[in-house]
Amino acid sequence: MSGGGIPVEQDWDDLVLTRQGAAHFMQSEAWADAKAGTPWLVRRLGASTAPGEGSAIPVQLFGRRVPGLGRLVHAPRLAGVRPASVPELTENLRRAAGRGSFAIKAEFFQPDDDELADAFLAAGWMRTLASQYRHAVALDITGTEEEAFARFKKRARYEVRAAERGGVVVEKVPLTAENIDTMVGLVTATKDRSGAFFRDRAYLERTWSAFSRRGQGDLYLASHEGEVLAGAFVLRYGETAWYKDGGSVRSKPKLMAPRYLQWQIIRDLREQGIRGYELGNIPAPDAVEGSSGAGLYRFKTAFSDETVRYLPAFELPLARRQWLWHREEHHWLGLYSRLRHDYWY
Repeated sequence: MSGGGIPVEQDWDDLVLTRQGAAHFMQSEAWADAKAGTPWLVRRLGASTAPGEGSAIPVQLFGRRVPGLGRLVHAPRLAGVRPASVPELTENLRRAAGRGSFAIKAEFFQPDDDELADAFLAAGWMRTLASQYRHAVALDITGTEEEAFARFKKRARYEVRAAERGGVVVEKVPLTAENIDTMVGLVTATKDRSGAFFRDRAYLERTWSAFSRRGQGDLYLASHEGEVLAGAFVLRYGETAWYKDGGSVRSKPKLMAPRYLQWQIIRDLREQGIRGYELGNIPAPDAVEGSSGAGLYRFKTAFSDETVRYLPAFELPLARRQWLWHREEHHWLGLYSRLRHDYWY
């Protein structure tokens, strides 16, 4: 599986943002750049603008070999899929997968939809293990600044004002080696404190650099009297932005630096024409109590009561051996993580 099928004159990002609508950054040129040099090989389909083909959904695919089984094709975070387009999309993906592929996994940046899910099942897909989170907080940051701020819960508004009175300063800083070191230190501090899994430095730096080079990613640091307290790397694609990576230290917790950091990011995003800001993964709302992510849930939902549940992941069998992967995928991923200290996807 290799890059191909894209006319040189085409601008992939423009095509995706036009035809997928509120597209996800995993369908972007920058994300393909971030995956360069990894075992995941990229291919694209639906890029033709020939007469009669303009309605095709452009899809960025990544393929990787599974020992003993062949190649798994992954279509991450698709958007703009309608029930009526599922049969055509299915056939296009089947052809694009190529020989040696045993299955296609598709994941979505679309709210859960029973009609759309039924269309995938009717086209021969099956529900499968997701590699991407299904629950998130997605903020509407349109309207006036006062209206955007008023959508926060009372506690979040109070904490933003407390941080401002306390003298917390937020800056958008260049992606220099020194600032990367600072941000990685914040991520590591959070990892050590929470026990949560984070990707390694090489992965983080490669991703940040890919988006920063294209003007689609920025690093923000929050500090007080010269001490950096929190940081965030934010991605932008079209009119949507994502809180991709973040970290903080426990020093001066009463200053509420992480809260103020997000508010200043939102203000900056608004000036750039961004309409939606996704704060990323949260536990399922009905499974928060007792969850290791309960603190994260409370922090993110203080910005909005609204949460989103995305469509489940689906898998299209291409060969009989797909059943083995479907049954054993979670064991394989667990083994890979233990041996490599990294995610397979």
